[in-house]
Amino acid sequence: MTKLVGAEIFRLRHRALPYAFLAVLFVYMFYVSMHNVYSYHRYQQYLQGISVSGFWINPEATFNAYFILPGAIYNYLSVPLIQANVFLAIAFGALVIGNEYSWGTLRQTLVKGAGRIKIISAKYMSLGLALLLGILAIALAGFLISLVTTYFYSGNINWGFFSTGFLINIGDSFFRMFLILATYTSLGAFMAVLFRSPVAGVAIAAGLIELDTMIFDRASSGFIAEAGKKMIYFNSQQLAVLNADWMHVWQPALILGLYMAFFILASFLILRRQELTV
Repeated sequence: MTKLVGAEIFRLRHRALPYAFLAVLFVYMFYVSMHNVYSYHRYQQYLQGISVSGFWINPEATFNAYFILPGAIYNYLSVPLIQANVFLAIAFGALVIGNEYSWGTLRQTLVKGAGRIKIISAKYMSLGLALLLGILAIALAGFLISLVTTYFYSGNINWGFFSTGFLINIGDSFFRMFLILATYTSLGAFMAVLFRSPVAGVAIAAGLIELDTMIFDRASSGFIAEAGKKMIYFNSQQLAVLNADWMHVWQPALILGLYMAFFILASFLILRRQELTV
């Protein structure tokens, strides 16, 4: 098993796909940073004294949340960034596993005597590890951007925010992002195994998520609305609320974990029955 996982990691390291996805994410993060700077300077004159539902908008608090550590780092582990990553996570899972069918490498591995369960386990483990490293890269890039904006706007960096509580919050955000994206990645991988095609895996998984999103957005009551609360999009949105206490989000985390377990187990069962050696 260790050799198979090592071989999968070696393949990922020498493919352009993970690096292309990371490049897209970094460009998006840079865009978010520049957009925040533009928006703040464009509209700051309107913030002072504007009342919304009886509460006064505080320009300084808004400024700190976007540009000054520790608040700035959470911009890069927030709902918009997770939403931007959803399609990439689906495509990553579907392409990494689906390409094994189109390239014929899955059959070659079977011919060499590796068991199917070990093969699919190694692939999911390598996907999980790659996802962890990708999120770590996002977090580090976000932290570096936050350092730059903090120094640029305040003239210095006060490291007083760096505490046990800060690390716990970052770890919490990191885990939530991983669980959400891992669910979407496993969905893409499952569809690629089911249809034995990377393109079909991406297209069908993305279509299902789009349907899931439409149900969430348009169903306000009734059976469909209640069913929507048990689906991936709704629970990923609930889990992505970074200031929500775990006492309130354990259920979305459990539901996403069950979805991910189902996709992985179903992939095992389907691969066992597929004819790949002819």
